[in-house]
Amino acid sequence: MCVSDVIQIAGLCITLGVLISASVSDWRRREVSDIHWWVLCGSGVAGNMILSIILGGSLWVPALCGAVQTILVVCLFIESERALPSAVILAIVSGLALLVCDGLGKHLVEASTMFMYVVLLALYQTGVVRGGADVKCLIGLGFMYPCYPELFVDLDGVPMVMEIVMVPAVSVLFLASILSVLSCMAYCVWRNRGEKMPATERTHMITMSLDEAEHAFVWPVRVIRDGSSVKCLLPDDDDMARLFQDYRMAGVEKVVVTPMIPFIIPILAATLVLVFTGNPLFIL
Repeated sequence: MCVSDVIQIAGLCITLGVLISASVSDWRRREVSDIHWWVLCGSGVAGNMILSIILGGSLWVPALCGAVQTILVVCLFIESERALPSAVILAIVSGLALLVCDGLGKHLVEASTMFMYVVLLALYQTGVVRGGADVKCLIGLGFMYPCYPELFVDLDGVPMVMEIVMVPAVSVLFLASILSVLSCMAYCVWRNRGEKMPATERTHMITMSLDEAEHAFVWPVRVIRDGSSVKCLLPDDDDMARLFQDYRMAGVEKVVVTPMIPFIIPILAATLVLVFTGNPLFIL
């Protein structure tokens, strides 16, 4: 076993330790301390720098990636609306620089990872990805694994375009999303057994008493407006107490809700799949 393998195994242990701890917190409180992501990001930057030195690669590549990643994470953690756009522009410029430096196309995977950060931040800002912890986790995984680990998986024969488009963090997001949807469907179908509900709602909605829903990790499917119950998109977490109070004032005793899936847990499962078996899409 060479030194680079030891570093990769240490990185894997840190990654799994952070994700397991974060999963427990996400399951219990649907909140995760930023300490997890600082550990993941810092370990990723340090590990990639050390690996680059050992393997004799270009030191400026992990240095540039580490600097941009650090700026992005700091801006995301402090939730600075002014600084974040500048950090995104920096990531785009750095990605373009990685495309052309050291020969055109030599650092395609690293450049793709930079652009992936921009996409993740856009998904978060537009509300497609709801949890800030989920975005920070995926960015942290991008720090730790800018390229696919090959400790347990042989990537020979995998088309380069697949490694570029489906960088590790994107693959984790893809697999975790599938696992999240399937787990939500399974829970709702089990919970709705014996309930009279339309088939189109049985897979993603459940009925709860108002008292139970107020203390559960769920989103109301309908809200009270002008005395009437109307459908709504997923409400902001800050509005939840007011929405349940509106239900109570309207005399509602049971509500239809959608469960909040602790997304860090599917991310953990997807990471295990990625590290030990590779991306399932590579098999196709």
